[in-house]
Amino acid sequence: MTYHVKDNCVKTLILLCMVSLLSWIIIMNQVIFYVHPRFTILLQISDIILFIMLLAQCMHLQNSLNQNILRQEDSNIKSYHVEKEKYKLFFYYVTFIFSLAVALFIPSTSLDSKLIENKGLNNTISDKVKSGMSVPIDNFQDTKFIKISDKNYVDMIQNLYCHPADYVGKNVEITGFAYIDPTTQRVSIARYVISCCIVDASAVGLAIDSDDKNNIVAGHWYEIQGTIHTLVCKKDASPVLKVTWSNEIKKPLFTYIFVQTT
Repeated sequence: MTYHVKDNCVKTLILLCMVSLLSWIIIMNQVIFYVHPRFTILLQISDIILFIMLLAQCMHLQNSLNQNILRQEDSNIKSYHVEKEKYKLFFYYVTFIFSLAVALFIPSTSLDSKLIENKGLNNTISDKVKSGMSVPIDNFQDTKFIKISDKNYVDMIQNLYCHPADYVGKNVEITGFAYIDPTTQRVSIARYVISCCIVDASAVGLAIDSDDKNNIVAGHWYEIQGTIHTLVCKKDASPVLKVTWSNEIKKPLFTYIFVQTT
């Protein structure tokens, strides 16, 4: 088998693996483990382009196979030249092969509470995320019961920490995973907020005060209802959810909060 045939075989195999992997990620809705869902259309376009490249590469492979059958390899090729071509083949494609191996052998999983110990728990939202907020605070102040959902999570948490006094006495329901601060033992219910990709994920949550907090397990998911109170620390008031009802739930399929930024 000539060098050109080997080269085309490797190219075809790499493209086939990349198309298959990207198609699997899109079909199984695993895009959220890597980037914001709004980038799904770009991945779909990339998958189509790679598929077209795969078809073209299959034609090149077929042509090289036909040429290999019709002509004998030049017997005067020096052995050192053959070895040189082999090394070229390895170094050209080792990056692609490594990327595929990482994607195949490292499982796709969502972030959990353990990462907060390294990145910390944020009770405020970055300026970049703030720019994407569109829900005014009045929408939350007009009601006595507030359900914090995936759609209003960022706005609600930000409003609570910016104007805690305006929400004292209001009943709030929130869903998220439990995080227990190893220093203060304070329990918070949090979610990971993503504005672009998994790299900028930031854990944002609400501190809770529960008489049953000893039974709350870090990393487990809970649905909690309670009343907003304030806790003054270093002259700053922070909201605290006094728990009146809680229920442990299964980890949801979509665990992240994706923010639409402008």
